[in-house]
Amino acid sequence: MIRSRSGKVTIIDVARAAHVSVSTVSRYLNSTVPISEEKRKNIAKAIKMLNYKPSTFAKTMRSQILYSIGIIVPDLGGYYYGEIVNSMVTYASKKGYETVVSVTNKVENWEDMTFDFFMSRRLDGIIACTPDLKSVQKLIKIGVPIVAVDWRDPIGDLEVTGVTIDNEKAAFTMMKYLYSMGHRKILAITGGKKFQSSIERENGVRKFKEKADTELYIVDGNFSDLDTGYNLTKQFIKEKGKSVTAIFAFNDILAFGVISALNDLGISVPDEISVVGFDNTYISKYSVPPLTTIEQPRNELGLTAIKNLINRFEFAGSKVGYNIIVPFKFIERSSVKKLK
Repeated sequence: MIRSRSGKVTIIDVARAAHVSVSTVSRYLNSTVPISEEKRKNIAKAIKMLNYKPSTFAKTMRSQILYSIGIIVPDLGGYYYGEIVNSMVTYASKKGYETVVSVTNKVENWEDMTFDFFMSRRLDGIIACTPDLKSVQKLIKIGVPIVAVDWRDPIGDLEVTGVTIDNEKAAFTMMKYLYSMGHRKILAITGGKKFQSSIERENGVRKFKEKADTELYIVDGNFSDLDTGYNLTKQFIKEKGKSVTAIFAFNDILAFGVISALNDLGISVPDEISVVGFDNTYISKYSVPPLTTIEQPRNELGLTAIKNLINRFEFAGSKVGYNIIVPFKFIERSSVKKLK
């Protein structure tokens, strides 16, 4: 008999024995969302074999909605997550749901702490903002519906709804614009390998490089470090000089750092080097010069996520485990110079 280390049969043990995910077992127990007949039979067989007794938590979830939602967010110090969380909390409140926000603040092993915290709270579901795959897999073990913002299911088999823009297409669009403005030597400053959105934007940049004759430099930055754009730009200019005509920063905060570094180095933007960003923050139109960027509809991302999650509680048969792509918008301002 398969058992957890504690000796008590858990929902995780049932999932392993039935060869399904924990969330599928949870859906079986809750009887709110249909699952395939084959999975249903496998789960029933595993429950009988293991003599599994659903916890009070599972019984409560099966009989009623708890009107409580957990939201996991990396930080609330900047513009990005604040707008997303605000839209989710406002909508949830109107629908009568309590929201519990956990701010990880880039703490190591936050998944384990959040796991324990949310298990003790009894929640209807969880929204995770910009998680990595490892974090998502751990959250699935809680056994409640999950929606991930700024993330898409790369496997297509996790039963987690991802809400995001097409980051690869957006980055390709920005590169195409720079090319149309005469730029052939471009530096891209990424957000780091731990962020799926940054990886997808880098894929878009590289795909454009394959299609067009450009000289491309790529350096890894960090979305979480406000000084990254400034420091990497200074380092690049020190090592390479003015070897590029444009710099593509993978978010606006990085771009602001790039502009500041170029100004400190006495390099005019955009006369000597053009700069573009990503996100269209509320201050990007007030930067000097006003920043050309890609707009991520943050309020729409948040609303789409919270509406999808609540629909799964209230409407049996709601679709789960797919990706929702929200449209982005290209915003042209005056931070790019047209070259001959």
